[in-house]
Amino acid sequence: QEGAGPAGDVEMDEDERAMIAEGVTAATPTAVVVAAAPPMPAALAAPEPQMKIVRNYKKPEVLAAEARARSGGGGGGSDAVKFAVSPITGELVAVDQMAEHMRISLIDPKWKEQKEAMLAKLRDSTMANDEEVATNVLMKQKRVLDLLNRTRKPLSVAELHNELGFPVDGGELWDLLLHNDKVQYNEATRRFSYKAKHAFEGRREMLALIQKHPDGILMDDVVDAYAAAATDAEALVAAGEVIFLVNAESRERVLYPRDDTYEAEVDEQMAGMFHAVPIPVHDLDFDAALRKVGVEPAPRRATVGG
Repeated sequence: QEGAGPAGDVEMDEDERAMIAEGVTAATPTAVVVAAAPPMPAALAAPEPQMKIVRNYKKPEVLAAEARARSGGGGGGSDAVKFAVSPITGELVAVDQMAEHMRISLIDPKWKEQKEAMLAKLRDSTMANDEEVATNVLMKQKRVLDLLNRTRKPLSVAELHNELGFPVDGGELWDLLLHNDKVQYNEATRRFSYKAKHAFEGRREMLALIQKHPDGILMDDVVDAYAAAATDAEALVAAGEVIFLVNAESRERVLYPRDDTYEAEVDEQMAGMFHAVPIPVHDLDFDAALRKVGVEPAPRRATVGG
């Protein structure tokens, strides 16, 4: 060919050289960098078990104690006397908590109704132990009542929080306080105060109140009026100005006004004959004596430990 050099060499212009260079570049393998995948774990973690919701949960030891109590306290040892039947609510209550249970139940007769209402409301929730939650809220309510009763002065929400260590302005506790007959809430001052059933002050006004109730008035309602009311009531009884009796069936303490129209003179011989009649000490013997003369004894309520 024209312009050929040494054997095997061929002259190429600029365009031909560029085309050959592009072909060589296209034919050369391109290095591809692939990120290494993280090593797979030796064993996949087992899936966590699903949470199981248990309503009205009771601890095993409580269930065991209830079973022993129902079966007559079997099992021996001191465990058989750890629980007793409440004479007010009929519940099984730990013996070491019976005093507090009785105090709460007697101070606020709506305790059981409030607890049942709260338990019914919590039945539809996902709480595992509804009874403990309800009891906790009701115990807080009782602590608020005790503080208001002891101080006998209006307290704000902040003051209650500082004194008791827990808030009262929310949830079930707030609702219970607003609807409690013994709590008064002043919306203008935003303060809570204790509300007694009867509003009076002093021994003279107490006597006048009792005299207005010839059928008797509960002593608990009377002594709840002010701080020293219990002392004044005892003084009226000691002075013979009022009569104090205990209801045989309900065990409620009742104060009656003294009425001279019911007073009767009894000579010593008659009084001696009355006191000479033997009265059985034990309940079973007393009931047997009544039935012997044709009188059916009134039913008795359960007593703690009896």
